[in-house]
Amino acid sequence: MTTKLALAWLSRIGGGPFVVVSNDIDDDGVDAVLASPVVAAVIGRLPRSAQLDPDRCADLSAHALPRRVAREVFFLGDPAQHTISLLARLLAAGARAAVWPLPEGGIARRPLWELTCERGLASSRLALRSALVRSAPLGSALVSRGEQERAALIADALARLPVPARDASAATSIVIATSSLRMGGSERQAVNLACGLQAQGRETSLVVHGRAADGDPSLLADLRSAGVPVADLLAPPEPRERVDNEAAFIRAALAAEPWFATLVTAWTVHLRRARPGTLQAFLDEPNVAAGVGAVLAGVPRVVLSGRSLAPTHFDVYRPWQRPGYRWLLRQPGVVLANNSNAGARSYAEWLGISPSDVVVIPNGSRPLPAVDPARSAALRARVARGAHDRLVGTIARLGDGKDPDVFVAVAAEVVRRVPGVRFVWFGGGPRPARRAARHVVFAGPTTKREEALGALDVFLLTSRAEGLPNVLIEAAQTGLPIVTTDAGGAREAVEPGVNALVCPVGAVEELTGAVVRALTDDAFIASARARGPTIAAERFSVDAMVASYQALYDSHSRHQA
Repeated sequence: MTTKLALAWLSRIGGGPFVVVSNDIDDDGVDAVLASPVVAAVIGRLPRSAQLDPDRCADLSAHALPRRVAREVFFLGDPAQHTISLLARLLAAGARAAVWPLPEGGIARRPLWELTCERGLASSRLALRSALVRSAPLGSALVSRGEQERAALIADALARLPVPARDASAATSIVIATSSLRMGGSERQAVNLACGLQAQGRETSLVVHGRAADGDPSLLADLRSAGVPVADLLAPPEPRERVDNEAAFIRAALAAEPWFATLVTAWTVHLRRARPGTLQAFLDEPNVAAGVGAVLAGVPRVVLSGRSLAPTHFDVYRPWQRPGYRWLLRQPGVVLANNSNAGARSYAEWLGISPSDVVVIPNGSRPLPAVDPARSAALRARVARGAHDRLVGTIARLGDGKDPDVFVAVAAEVVRRVPGVRFVWFGGGPRPARRAARHVVFAGPTTKREEALGALDVFLLTSRAEGLPNVLIEAAQTGLPIVTTDAGGAREAVEPGVNALVCPVGAVEELTGAVVRALTDDAFIASARARGPTIAAERFSVDAMVASYQALYDSHSRHQA
């Protein structure tokens, strides 16, 4: 499909020759794209790139350019999604203009140096913001002042957007919006809800910002099995559809935040075509961008679902999110939900609303597949490296929010006090822990969570910030003793003292003592084994989550009527 779209767009635009850049041009279609008279070279994720002509082909993952680079670069998708490194290398190689398709069907063309500077500034702003926030109080004050000024610009732009009446003739269908289908807790919840609603006879589709095909195969398989249609938001419409002048107005009004403007425009176009009765969004970027698009498209009901604490706790925070949320919550038919009471309080404080204005609907966790003891034992033998070792582990993205440095520090202390213990971290991410990790195995991502959990004696979560962690619910399903920080809604996912020991965030000594107890206290181990599965089943079923969302849609619909 990507090859077909690339050829369709190239046939519409003038200029060239082009270097075509795509996150995924299928391998068999490379020759077809290169056969176009306006294509000089292709850069993409090309499985056979080593066998292709290096003069005209390069693999994105290899961080290389083709030997032949044209003056114009055609991006199949927003160039802001690519790294500053790629843009700078293209510029240094002689490329001068960037061309890309707009969601409403038009074409954008800008000097490549301008985009490279913007991307560099955006990357620098994120890095600078993170550094400044950590250098409080002066750094935090500077960040706050700058973000307040940008937020004021966006608030003013939103206030000027034309808000139509809600579409009383819209269908009863539901569109679920999320940013990707990568394996993650929020993505799993979006898929669980979509499949559950479809099973209840509610016509449901799922739309992602990027390419759904790049998502986790198990999530895609669940959606196919349930008959839930999946669409890519930023794929250009085929055949090209006429969009009225409002799309151009949106982009002009929100020019201070180009990516936000692109998303809002794309969502407005998509939802005006789909005309659902309800938009259900997950995560902050889709919440705000799809939410604004839904209001502008006249969607009667809009449910925004925060999945953690307010976004100011994370590096992905954007200045347009707070004014976007505040504007949305002033519109009729819009409601904010969260998966934990801690998250509801965090959003309420950030947005200046009452916690009672946020509807709390806990996550729904499906029972894990039956554990194959032999496979778990084999995994344990590979990781523990000793028949008598006990294994403490986690399953989490290897990033700052999960605090792998604290995990490693706890491991060092526990191993010093209790012989024969090893630690394992299942999950990929941007960096390893900074400290030496002699007693920790970083095992990489796993698609068999049940086998990983089955190999452990204790589950340890050292996060700084959390929503309602699905992984704690899954650990409880297996009867593991749990040690967790009191981050966000982590306490709400367990029963403290019964199947889990909850410690302050970053408290290495308390976490160490809790892990030692979880390894040695037979009464606590037996309690976790007996009560954990019951706690998970009673509090966090998918059926209960789906029923709560359905009740929210229906009650909100009656209230608005």
